[in-house]
Amino acid sequence: MKKISFYKTLFSWVVVGLTLLFFAKTLRNNWDNLEGISIRPDMYVLAGIILFVISIVSSGILWGKIVEKLTKIKLDSTESVRVHLASWLLKYIPGQAGSLINKIAWGRKNKIDGKKITTSFIYENVFLLLASTVPAIPILFIALGNKFREDSALFLPLLIAIPFVVVVLSPWFFTKAINLVFKLAKKQNLSERDMLSSKDNLRFFSLFIIPRIFNGAAFVFIAESLINLSPSHYLVFGSLYVLAGIVGVLAIFVPSGLGVREAVIVLFASAYVPVEQAVLLALISRLYATLADILVAAIYLWLKHGGKKTA
Repeated sequence: MKKISFYKTLFSWVVVGLTLLFFAKTLRNNWDNLEGISIRPDMYVLAGIILFVISIVSSGILWGKIVEKLTKIKLDSTESVRVHLASWLLKYIPGQAGSLINKIAWGRKNKIDGKKITTSFIYENVFLLLASTVPAIPILFIALGNKFREDSALFLPLLIAIPFVVVVLSPWFFTKAINLVFKLAKKQNLSERDMLSSKDNLRFFSLFIIPRIFNGAAFVFIAESLINLSPSHYLVFGSLYVLAGIVGVLAIFVPSGLGVREAVIVLFASAYVPVEQAVLLALISRLYATLADILVAAIYLWLKHGGKKTA
């Protein structure tokens, strides 16, 4: 038991170490761009970092609720958040494999079917995709007008998310999609009764918009600290950041979407501010988001070693 506990503790510190490593690497690679620029963290920045963390924590609570619906097992929100935070930090490993494996390992420890955990993971990411694109794309399309239409070819793949609304709201269609994944993995198929109902799908889709609002608001606060945004631009900047984030997630072979999210931010933000400011905003938001990840790592360690845990 002591040996297992040692490896679990080692794993925790490795996760934290990776977060610090990538933060240091990002800072080092972009330090030249920061020289000569006066950047004074203020209350807006603090609010932004806190909102980044709240976004992640609230997503963990929602993932736990999905697991509860699929398994009929009551979970402690603290525990679901703890597991989700660990999976979130594993985003620095390219792809989603580390995040999923962590949740499956937790499920096995608590005697929860791995297929149920996998299904919850798929639901979580589909709801994240929908909550990030369905509200954001129309807002940006209306706000940017001609610029969006000129560059629409770059974002047509994201419009595939719109038909997902119909698929997600239909348990029959969604069951078929998930069973295709299980077939490729040579796992036993799920039946429609193992899935969320249409009512639950719509409810979770709506609820997952809440963490996206926190995420977009965090970016707006950070932008306000740097470039003094007009209040009329708040909704657009919040939407462009949420959309940029999901593009980074879809870039599964890039650790944490490094570089991808920033490119999308610059593309859209440069319609409102000079390109130099857009680049600075993309860079600084990455640094503050990484700082938020360090805070997430600290919360994870506290929950793991000091917080309440349940089976």
